[in-house]
Amino acid sequence: MSEDVISYNYKIKDVLERQNKNGYNVFSAFSCIGGSCIGYKLAGFNVIGINEIDKRLVDVYKRNFDDCKYIYNQDIRELLNLAKEKKLPQELYNLDVFDCSPPCTPFSIAGKMEKGWGKEKKFAEGQKKQTLDDLAFIALDLIKELQPKVVVLENVIGLLFDKCSYYKNKILKTFNEIGYNVDIYKISCADCGVCQLRPRCFFIASRKDLPFLLIKIIKKQHIIFGRIKEHNITDENLYKFSNALEKTIQYYTFGEKNLINAFKKATGKDGYFSYKVHLDDKICFTLAGDIIRDHLTITDDKKLRKLTNTELLKISGFPLDFNFISRQEYNYLKYVVSPIVYELYGRQIKEYLDKIK
Repeated sequence: MSEDVISYNYKIKDVLERQNKNGYNVFSAFSCIGGSCIGYKLAGFNVIGINEIDKRLVDVYKRNFDDCKYIYNQDIRELLNLAKEKKLPQELYNLDVFDCSPPCTPFSIAGKMEKGWGKEKKFAEGQKKQTLDDLAFIALDLIKELQPKVVVLENVIGLLFDKCSYYKNKILKTFNEIGYNVDIYKISCADCGVCQLRPRCFFIASRKDLPFLLIKIIKKQHIIFGRIKEHNITDENLYKFSNALEKTIQYYTFGEKNLINAFKKATGKDGYFSYKVHLDDKICFTLAGDIIRDHLTITDDKKLRKLTNTELLKISGFPLDFNFISRQEYNYLKYVVSPIVYELYGRQIKEYLDKIK
């Protein structure tokens, strides 16, 4: 395997061959199933610890990678209390990189945004009744205690919209108050060579006693779905739809990106906004919603089918042998930014850390 930035058709063994090569340690909060962790490993980092409230997601990560020293399957607020009491391992107080992706539901342009701010709710992230819009600041309180050299905080692009300016500015102000210089970067998975749009904002910060960390935005050649699409699919389950969806599909016009017009023709009503049709000559949509139900494509003989497991892994830039034990678990891919993004920018962070040794 070349030491170039990895692309599709890689496997977990390729991740294991690259991890822990550069001598730098990463801790990942809100780690989900380990998308960012895989990226850091590909860039040569040692992911020594993770924090994730949802046991189902932790189990998926552990099933694929069993080398993590510190796994905190708990609310980050509890981890913060341990940090304040100096009860965490000393390694975590001497981190090179602290990575975090606080749940993005409150700032998603597909969600209710400010209508849900400050309200307790039982969210999908962890299945615990809690507020989510303050979790970035809980993470920043933890960062204040741990004082890592570099911080990478990722969230949805909606956080940069005017209606979210209070939160964005408060994040910037808090970084400054806890001793970090920070810059905001708009990064799209598609620009990193991933066949998925998924634009995101990254707050990338370095401690004030260190030189300023400046990231160079890299844009690679876009990959269209036709390059990674599977053909001659015989799995009949991928062609099975509900009766209502079967009726709608009869009105689908090939080339349309969704089923909105088809549903209108079939029922005279507006609906089916979540259903997307991935076209061969386009970059894939951001994976969202029920991705194993709502994301479709067109076969060579002009039929609609659901995406295959391999296609979902490739659209997400995940190892092709990543172990999901059920079709339903592939839905977790909607939560992650591609490992390829983190590898690409992790390499720049590694170069920065080399310079400040």
